[in-house]
Amino acid sequence: MDPAVAQAFDRVPMLPDHIRRLFTIINDPDGALREVADLVCRDPSLTTQSLRVCNSAFFSLPVEITSIHQAVVLLGMEMVQGIALASYFQSSVLQRHGLTGGWMDGAADHSMATAYLCRWFLQAMGEHLLAATAFTAGLIHDIGKLAFCHLGAEVEAEVLALVAAGHEWCAAEREIIGMTHAEAGGHVCERWQIPEMLTQAVRHHHTPLESIDEPMACVVHIAERLAHTGLTGVDEAGPLVGIEPAAWQSLGLDDAEMLSLATDLLKTLEATPMPAA
Repeated sequence: MDPAVAQAFDRVPMLPDHIRRLFTIINDPDGALREVADLVCRDPSLTTQSLRVCNSAFFSLPVEITSIHQAVVLLGMEMVQGIALASYFQSSVLQRHGLTGGWMDGAADHSMATAYLCRWFLQAMGEHLLAATAFTAGLIHDIGKLAFCHLGAEVEAEVLALVAAGHEWCAAEREIIGMTHAEAGGHVCERWQIPEMLTQAVRHHHTPLESIDEPMACVVHIAERLAHTGLTGVDEAGPLVGIEPAAWQSLGLDDAEMLSLATDLLKTLEATPMPAA
């Protein structure tokens, strides 16, 4: 690994203990509702941000939620975990700025849209137990871009120049840096001691069939492409442009089923007010 890239990884801040613990208890059958609430309450800023999301138009609850413990009871453990992690990443990680059109331009909106599409996709597939994990995988899928930001504006400008010349993003990153942001994200996840399923989904969201945990990487790959479509507009070629067909086929969907599901998910995304943390 290039020394400059290694130094960029070293500059990525470590996760606080309570955030790392939230990752580890997602879908833990022994996880306790009180532990989730207690972990969120350790951070006053995170508590405030999470309560604001809980009381947003996204949920339209009939009563005002005034405590994280109340939120856990009303919304469930997995939902509050996801809200807390989303609040942390939006406020503390994804607000880093770079060049216009660069790695972090629109990162917060894209990551949130991907997270919700991951959740909705698995719910539509009847895989409700994995929906929380999928939400988190979608949320952090582009975290490698945070490391790349530490390489400096000159490197980012070189990548942007290749993209403007017609190169794919990942191809441009590999030519200039020696790895893609997805591969960099895998390194960041390992540094943060993120569970292996999430690490594989992050590392392979552009190459999902290379993942040792293929299903989650395929889900994130599909959701990430749909999020891009939803935020930028449907391509003339249709909503499935850029999605690897083998990804949905490996999940048991045929082309017609995937097209129908993608259309429904994009309509849901368009109609949903994304909560701002």
